[in-house]
Amino acid sequence: MMDQLLREKPPGFGGIERVCHGLAEFLGGRVYSLKSSRKCLPEPLPVNYLRVQLISFSIGRFIVPLPTYSFIRFLFSERPFIAHLPCPTVFSMALIARLLRPRRPIYIYWHSFISPRPGLIGFLENIYQIIALTFVRLFPLITSSPVMVKALLEVGVSRSQIACLPLSLQPEQETSYELVFNKRFNSLSSKNYSPSGRIIAIGRLDSYKRVDWLLETFFKCSGAKRLDLVGDGPDRFRLESLAERLALKENGKEVFFHGRVSEEFKTDLLSSSDILVLASDRCNEAFGIVQLEAMACGIPVLSFDLPRSGMHWVSKVEGLRWSGKPDDLKLVLERLLSNTKLYIKVSYQLRSRYKRLFSVQIWRTRLKKLQAFHE
Repeated sequence: MMDQLLREKPPGFGGIERVCHGLAEFLGGRVYSLKSSRKCLPEPLPVNYLRVQLISFSIGRFIVPLPTYSFIRFLFSERPFIAHLPCPTVFSMALIARLLRPRRPIYIYWHSFISPRPGLIGFLENIYQIIALTFVRLFPLITSSPVMVKALLEVGVSRSQIACLPLSLQPEQETSYELVFNKRFNSLSSKNYSPSGRIIAIGRLDSYKRVDWLLETFFKCSGAKRLDLVGDGPDRFRLESLAERLALKENGKEVFFHGRVSEEFKTDLLSSSDILVLASDRCNEAFGIVQLEAMACGIPVLSFDLPRSGMHWVSKVEGLRWSGKPDDLKLVLERLLSNTKLYIKVSYQLRSRYKRLFSVQIWRTRLKKLQAFHE
């Protein structure tokens, strides 16, 4: 049994919440969160563990938990727990718990580095990251890719502190995507098969996701015919306006903003898509769960190669060599959509990579080894 602490309540829609959910399903224990995830009823995934939401209030982007019974019980407990970063409050609570119970097993899940934004918020983000990288050496760390391991080593974290545990999907998701791949396999095996030109992006419509870049590239790409955008966020209105302006210059292309959708509808959209694009331009995106969803379906995935981010590593295969630079996104999209032989090759390679590195069975085996090492 192992407790966990994170910013937002799982399973949610974000990567950190989904990682926490998967660990809780496997390890058991309580999951403590500081705030409720964005409204998502019904639950996107079944939950069979205890969730405790700590009562808190916000000062800007900083969350302050109130000294309730649940809060005190968590801090003084001797049960091991995993703290999911980045979040200043979560990290502060981990430090306090370490002071109160020096022998308590506490693990830090270092999900990503932060690319500080301009202005005061960015200044505070940078201060937080400096402090976190200074004191994180008091704890054993878990991170998600060899790229992230290397980045932590470069800032002075000891290799003996770091365990690499690439992410995975939930068993029920893997089963659904297995069915999608089986149907795609029949289509890919057909002599008349060719990509239809459907692109999909899944994620919060926020500035660092660079859906604006994807929209501009989509309208310039002759082989792309339809773009499905799944997710919601503060940039939606601006992006819808941009799509309307670009559509005036280019006929025969369709863009659909679906908002937040159910897992079932998302799977339907994925099954009819040719390529998934994760266009994030900051290391805040260190590993895209949506990449695994597409790879499990045998759908090609494109993501940028960024310092301190493992997302390009996740979907990198031998059959598709490209720079991972935003300026080359149009070129690689054109190659995949116009070269059926290449497209099919990459589809099979990505499905194989998923099975070899990220399947539920592989993830469970790695997690058991981590447990055995620390026990």
